[in-house]
Amino acid sequence: MVNKYLQLIYLILYKIKRKLKFGKFIEHFFVEILFFSFLFFKNFKKYKSTKPTILICRSKYMKDKNVESQSRIFLFDTLIKFNVDVFEFYCDLESKRMGYLNKLIKKIIYIDPDIILFNEYSDNIINGFYHPSQNVLKKLKPYVKSKFLILWYDTCSDSFFYKNLKPKFDIFDFHVIVENPEKKLIGIKEHEFKKLLFLYPIPNP
Repeated sequence: MVNKYLQLIYLILYKIKRKLKFGKFIEHFFVEILFFSFLFFKNFKKYKSTKPTILICRSKYMKDKNVESQSRIFLFDTLIKFNVDVFEFYCDLESKRMGYLNKLIKKIIYIDPDIILFNEYSDNIINGFYHPSQNVLKKLKPYVKSKFLILWYDTCSDSFFYKNLKPKFDIFDFHVIVENPEKKLIGIKEHEFKKLLFLYPIPNP
């Protein structure tokens, strides 16, 4: 019943957001509603583990919906070899923003992960599906103990830092730069390198 009311509230707020200028406030407000509804109206059995826990947010499929993304091979299949518990959240299985946020926040509360790892993150719509916006991530952070990590690809272009990484630099605790053997990012300042981890070559499971 609570979820039905939340869906109605969100649909109304989302329509208002599209027409007015205070969209960020509405999105922040909605994330708070979701968190408090789950924390106070739901009897959650939280996952218990003595190991570090990692939640991977990634696309399950390639653009061809019949082919599973190779990210499973070098993310999930690699991480499970270490002494950690690994969970996955698929960003491309829910096309409605309300449903997406609902499932993501529910999973975060249940797992209480040490690390939330975003693979190929974008706060735009990708192939008809959503990733959590920067506003949502900012609002999530005070509620969770998790460190936010992001994997970046195709980072060798001259415009990558200014166009992609810089707008999201402060949101994530660490930025993993994949396949950039020269460790070169045009525009980045020396003190900002402490938030970067260069990964080359990609681990072979």
